[in-house]
Amino acid sequence: MKKVLWVKETMWSLTHLGLLVSAALIAPGCSSSEASPRNAGTGGATGSGGAVGSGGVGGAPVPSGGSSSSVGGSASSSGGTAAGGQGATGGGIIQLPDSGTSAGCTATAVEGQLRPVMLATLLDVSGSMGTKWVPVSTALRSFFSDPASAGISASLKFFPELDATYSGGFGTCEPNAYLMPKVPMTLLPSSVIASAVPMQLPGGAKNTPTYPALSGTIVYAQQIQAANPGALVAIVLATDGDPKGCTGNTVASVAAKAAEVAAQIPTYVIGIGNVAGLDTVAQSGGTGAAFIVDVIDPAQTQQDFVNVLNTIRGTAVPCDIDIPPPPQGQTLDPGLVNVNFTAASGAVTLLPMSADCTADSGWRYDNPQAPTRIELCPGACQTVKSGFGGRLDVEFGCATVIY
Repeated sequence: MKKVLWVKETMWSLTHLGLLVSAALIAPGCSSSEASPRNAGTGGATGSGGAVGSGGVGGAPVPSGGSSSSVGGSASSSGGTAAGGQGATGGGIIQLPDSGTSAGCTATAVEGQLRPVMLATLLDVSGSMGTKWVPVSTALRSFFSDPASAGISASLKFFPELDATYSGGFGTCEPNAYLMPKVPMTLLPSSVIASAVPMQLPGGAKNTPTYPALSGTIVYAQQIQAANPGALVAIVLATDGDPKGCTGNTVASVAAKAAEVAAQIPTYVIGIGNVAGLDTVAQSGGTGAAFIVDVIDPAQTQQDFVNVLNTIRGTAVPCDIDIPPPPQGQTLDPGLVNVNFTAASGAVTLLPMSADCTADSGWRYDNPQAPTRIELCPGACQTVKSGFGGRLDVEFGCATVIY
């Protein structure tokens, strides 16, 4: 039967460092039972009795897990017929052609836009950072200018802000002083934000006003999120000490402030040295535990800091995809959804559905009865995150391949 395609461009949630996300919806007229599966037979053998026979037609495909065979095509002269190929069996990962199509059921993929990842970076420059500044600042410059950071945006704010009204060089305790970053949200890699790092040196501030600094940064991050509703916005707090000075500036208050927005804006914490209270802040901020950077060897400090930033860069990207609504008047059929990954080389791999992620390279619905999102299993997630230049396609209209 003829299929009428309806294509919807959409911005979905799983993209990372050049990874493109795309999808297509197919209009009514292709039910789960009618949709053709993805298995394809191999070509037939050489015909007998005359000239070389043409390749046999592949075995008629059957839904995932099945196999079949068929008779090959006739020879171009009086030769005999060739034996048809055996259809591939279902389960596991199946290779698809680039078009993502199969006989009797067609889906068209449309490249979507990247979902931005935006990191509001808050860096401690109190007096105690003096000996640690060179390796830390060098690592930050490397991260901000690294081509592997493409697809991420970052802002940069230093704290404390020195306040002339405070004697003895104390940093201000006013959250409003930390609303505006030194460098606003900038697409990476960027020489602008990278060059701003060495222009700042640790000051003589005797306090570490973490609570007001985080409070102001949260407001800025909320403004960024409001202006970019499709973006994943997170805060990266790097400090070498527990909160110090300012009324109400404690580990508990900082953790509580991070917890207020953790569901929408997680807070990653980097401890420059073993800072006891930072795990509490990270846990409340929704990121588990603080990353601790060695401070004994400057070279190790730099490498550790780079490693931490790279880890945050990877973990900040979610491994789930919003399922877009079908066209008006239609309903989503969860049995007609497939996901495949196209590597930068052009090789296409079908990711099978695996409800319990037994197939580490598969995917599942967030709610099988009423799905709204597609969740990648750990292996598939890692493949997609590390697949610079690849594309994740979600196709609607053909029977789901199940592991």
